[in-house]
Amino acid sequence: MTLPVSGERDILFELTSAPVDPKLEQRVRSIVETELGRYPTGTLDCLDAVMIGGELTVAVNAAKGAYLLGIVFLTVGDADLGWATDERVVSTLHHEISSVLLHAHRTRLDESRFRAALPADFRYAEQQDSRLWLRPIRGWEFDVSLGYLEAGFLKPWAMLCLEQDFNSYAEELFVRPPRLLRMFAPESLVGRKARVVRDFYLAIDPRFAAVFEGEGSPILFPQAQSAGHADKAATSGAATTGAAAETEPSQR
Repeated sequence: MTLPVSGERDILFELTSAPVDPKLEQRVRSIVETELGRYPTGTLDCLDAVMIGGELTVAVNAAKGAYLLGIVFLTVGDADLGWATDERVVSTLHHEISSVLLHAHRTRLDESRFRAALPADFRYAEQQDSRLWLRPIRGWEFDVSLGYLEAGFLKPWAMLCLEQDFNSYAEELFVRPPRLLRMFAPESLVGRKARVVRDFYLAIDPRFAAVFEGEGSPILFPQAQSAGHADKAATSGAATTGAAAETEPSQR
C-alpha cells in the first residue's frame, strides 16, 4: 500500500506486506493490545487504526513506524530479537500515538514552556531546511551522548523539529517514566521538558497520572510491576498492622 501525502513535505508512505513470521506478528499484535490498554478510556478516540506490516518506507528512509491522520503504521521486523523487538514495538507505538494526540489536542501542549527549555539560540533543523525530510537519515542521528542530554535532547533526531522532540519524551514516558521524572532534576532541561509532556497528557485526562507514576511498560518491565504491587501491599499491610497495634491497648 502506497500513500502519497500532499503538502509542504510531499512525503510518501509505503507499507508493504512482506513475509513475516506468523508467531512474531501475533506477538507484536499482543504487545500493541496490551500497550493500548494503558490509555484511559476515551483518550484514543482520535486513533482510527494501528496497521501492522512487514516493511515501511517514509520518503527515502526505512522506518519502524509512522502515522497519517488517525492511523499508526508499525513494522513487525524481519527477525525476532526478543526484548529488543519488544522495546522497538513499544517505543515506536507510543511515539506515533503521541503525534496523533498532539495534532488532536495541540492547545493542551504548553509550547512556550517547552521551548523555554531549549538551549539559547537553538533552532530546529526543520526551521533551517524545510526539505530535510526528503534526504536519507544519517547514522549519527541515532547516537546518544551526554552532550545531547545536557542540551535537553534524548535523541539526536529530536533536534529535527519540535514534534520529534516531543515524541522522544512521550515514548520514554510510556516506556520507563522513572528514567525521566526521577533521575533528572526538575530544573534540568530534560526534567523541564519531561514535565511539560507529562502535563500535556494530564491535561487530556488526569487518569494518565497512573501511567507516569508507574514503573513503565508491563511488556518490558513485568518484574518492576510485580515489585511495585508487592511494595504497595507491604506498605498497606504495615499501615494496617500499625493501626491495629495502636488500638489494641484501648480494647483491653
